[in-house]
Amino acid sequence: MPTSTRSSTSTPTSTPAPTASTSSVSSDPAFYKKRGLDFYQTKDYDKAISDFTEAIKLDPNYAIAYFDRGMVYDETKDYDKAISDYTQAIRLDPFNFDAYNNRGVLYYYAKDYEKAINDYTEAIRLNPSYAMAYNNRGVAFYYAKNYHKAISDYTEAIRLNPNFTKAYDGRGAAYRDTKNYDKAISDYNQVVRLDPNFAKAYYGRGLSYREQGKNAQADADFDKAKQLGYRQK
Repeated sequence: MPTSTRSSTSTPTSTPAPTASTSSVSSDPAFYKKRGLDFYQTKDYDKAISDFTEAIKLDPNYAIAYFDRGMVYDETKDYDKAISDYTQAIRLDPFNFDAYNNRGVLYYYAKDYEKAINDYTEAIRLNPSYAMAYNNRGVAFYYAKNYHKAISDYTEAIRLNPNFTKAYDGRGAAYRDTKNYDKAISDYNQVVRLDPNFAKAYYGRGLSYREQGKNAQADADFDKAKQLGYRQK
């Protein structure tokens, strides 16, 4: 099945990860934001949350600190808090298209496809070249069973990023569900060309071959998917 993707605008610095000796007290919110990112990159999520919270305490209008803390809550599956922080980041910085995208992913997880689509649409309005948001909106349309809009969004994601394996996989699923098996197989072929270990694509291609009565090819793909660890949900 198609999958959504989160984004991050905060990039780690080249400085080493913080240790106890770097935990000096500062009144600069940027210090805590930067250190929080270092903790985030080393997966020390509790300390990352603590530092982002301190940055926000020092500067309640620090939009990117809300976004960064939202990413940590997102990573730790505390989705309600993540949505709250992404929402606050958007309130403070309405041009943060990554916050719209990430909040959309969480609405998608909650199966609130309408809200997810609205957030992805806003992200695309703010950044028309945002391939990830097109892919994610395609995923939401797919699960809302609007396959033609899903195909359109996947196609745009691929135009913007010709190596976007998830977009090919998603479009392949939409073609398969609309019984366009030749196009589905073509997309799955592209996925495994780009990533030979993309197990789900072999399974999807196998389903398409089976619908065409090509059972030997279908079985070979099902076996390959299983070898790569894919388990049907």
